[in-house]
Amino acid sequence: MCGVFLYTKNQKITSPETILELLKHRGPDGKKFIDTEEIVIGHRLLAVRDKPEKSIQPIASFNKRYLLSFNGNIWNLKTLKDKYNLDKNLVLDTTVLIQIIEKVGTEFINEIRGIFAILLYDTQKRIVYAFRDNTGQIPLYYYYKENKFFACSEIDTIYKSLKISPEIDEKEVQNSFRFLNKIGYKTIYQNIFKLIPGEMIELNVKTNTFNKKLFKPKIEKNCSSLFDYV
Repeated sequence: MCGVFLYTKNQKITSPETILELLKHRGPDGKKFIDTEEIVIGHRLLAVRDKPEKSIQPIASFNKRYLLSFNGNIWNLKTLKDKYNLDKNLVLDTTVLIQIIEKVGTEFINEIRGIFAILLYDTQKRIVYAFRDNTGQIPLYYYYKENKFFACSEIDTIYKSLKISPEIDEKEVQNSFRFLNKIGYKTIYQNIFKLIPGEMIELNVKTNTFNKKLFKPKIEKNCSSLFDYV
């Protein structure tokens, strides 16, 4: 359970150090943020597979084009390393992921299997991307209003970082009681939304265009049974 965040710098917001402190309970093993001209991207680490010092995020691609903050678990690492001719000794999901992104860009999302919340910034195109896995097991929320964007693992951190009071959406509260669950992309708070399972967000910081769409993982053709297919 790591913590991720990314926000555009066209808004009044607390310091990234404070945001990392607010997310400390999600990852006590490491913290880091990268501050660019237009966005700040950060991460709180709960080390699982390797030593914390090897797992610190966010990370940049070798060519410095992409910045990545990842929370989750990729299941098909071996298949990915074989397909893209990567070092067989790589064990960290994030390290494998950033190398694939450098090769194929956002098409990586159709290749990976697992549970995840991913924040990615393309410094060349000046585009922010956010992804949530198809099963929706890893949470990812975002604030979007007047071209101001803030994505994070937790709603509470968004409000505290923006220093604004939560505004309740009464209709969504009623829907939550009606269905005993929160269905769709809205939350009970105004201007706070969640990525639905299998959703991708694309925010062009240069043109202020915002798009959402669903992505589909490629079906493995060598599935030997219905169980493997599902």
